[in-house]
Amino acid sequence: MIAAETLADFHWQRPLALALIPLAWLLCLLAWQLLGRRQQWRHYIDPSLLPHLLQGKGPSGNSSGWWLLLALALSLASLGLAGPSWEKIPVPVSKQDDALVIVLDLSPSMNANDIKPSRIDRARFKLIDLLKQRSEGQTGLVAYAGEAHVVSPLTDDTDTLVNLLPAMSPGLMPLSGSNVEMAIELALQLIRDSGRNYGNILLLSDGVVDEAFAVIENLLDDSQVRLSVMSVGSEAGGPIPIGPGGQGFVKDNSGGIIVAKTNRTALANLAAENGGVFATLGNSDRDIRSLQSFWQRRLQMSNDNTQEVEREFDQWIDRGYWLVLALVLLFPLSFRRGWLLSASPLLLGSLLAGQLYAPPTQAQAGAAQTVEPSLWQDLWQTRDQQAMEAFEEQNFDQASELFNNPEWRASADYERGDYQSAIDGFSGKDSAS
Repeated sequence: MIAAETLADFHWQRPLALALIPLAWLLCLLAWQLLGRRQQWRHYIDPSLLPHLLQGKGPSGNSSGWWLLLALALSLASLGLAGPSWEKIPVPVSKQDDALVIVLDLSPSMNANDIKPSRIDRARFKLIDLLKQRSEGQTGLVAYAGEAHVVSPLTDDTDTLVNLLPAMSPGLMPLSGSNVEMAIELALQLIRDSGRNYGNILLLSDGVVDEAFAVIENLLDDSQVRLSVMSVGSEAGGPIPIGPGGQGFVKDNSGGIIVAKTNRTALANLAAENGGVFATLGNSDRDIRSLQSFWQRRLQMSNDNTQEVEREFDQWIDRGYWLVLALVLLFPLSFRRGWLLSASPLLLGSLLAGQLYAPPTQAQAGAAQTVEPSLWQDLWQTRDQQAMEAFEEQNFDQASELFNNPEWRASADYERGDYQSAIDGFSGKDSAS
């Protein structure tokens, strides 16, 4: 029963990786065939001349065992990458218990267009960017002008807040003015009503009157709630349009056009006095990153910054790591000098460059015969090492065939009586018979 359930649950977490298996075998097959053709030149070219005519060195091209091992290793790696899985475990869901209440200024001065298209438009765009980047914690929204109103309580659904923002404009408010104190009090109450004594308030505004500073500080005193401020508008300021069409501008009692300026210094002091950070609304996301960095640091320093949700989800266990053990068994082969580092470039080079060509169809009489050692010898020794053993056993013909070092090959030629080849080898010349 257990085996049947396991088989029924078996699946691949990344099945597309299985497509690499036939590709690996195809590449190894093509490389083996092309390198085999390369080695056939030994039947037609003198061994002492061959290394200077053929490009590159590598493992034995006509030894299929090497390419079978390479294809097997690539196949095992692909299987592991595909993520075989047949068992899942319950994982408790935990989330950051962070609370952020956004306080948006909708006073008439937010219609000023000293920053294009207007202060309120730029504030809405910036809040949409901030909410889209906010992946954890709960967020609420309070809007204010002459009085403050809760637009949304604390919620995980930031998409709903994003949908509400386009409707936020100064014309929506029933009473004009700038009652920021009432808005901060509402924001603080939202955090407390959620059962928290810890949180953050973000105020987006183009200005706060001096009389409001002391009231805000008293509201936040002795609490773990910090007030950060993002200034909207320029210090040079701009006139305040009247009505939706902007046919005129707000004027003072003497008939002069009122220019609404943003006092960034005062807003920065407001944030500093209430434990928050100050940012200026800009074109990049640097202002958002500054705020998020501050909130994240606060969250990490808090002892009660995460909570475990009363639900779990099942996570499939990726068993692909077991195939690493099989690859470890093949790993010692890579220590054989010259094999791993030469096989990979030779494989790609032979397929992409097409520099290896098939030999002539007519065999040439009197060509030197190639001595091919066993696969077991190739696993643990280089050709020079195998040739040295043959030399010590006085098998000079085999040593001459196996040596890659020209001086060692010349020594073997001397011992087997081929003095002309020995002279050419010692003098660095090439000879062909």
